[in-house]
Amino acid sequence: MRRKGWDNHDMPGLRMTAWRSSRSTYAQYAMPNKWFEEIGLCSLYLICKDLHPQRG
Repeated sequence: MRRKGWDNHDMPGLRMTAWRSSRSTYAQYAMPNKWFEEIGLCSLYLICKDLHPQRG
């Protein structure tokens, strides 16, 4: 997030050392799902969906 020019003052209460921060709007904006695909991480949602199609 710092590489994108964000400052701690722009993100009140956000600590990227805590998992609970991953649900924040700031973190989701800075690291969209497409970014994870671009760096080569697999989607656990898609794997589960392929293995258990009846679950939805």
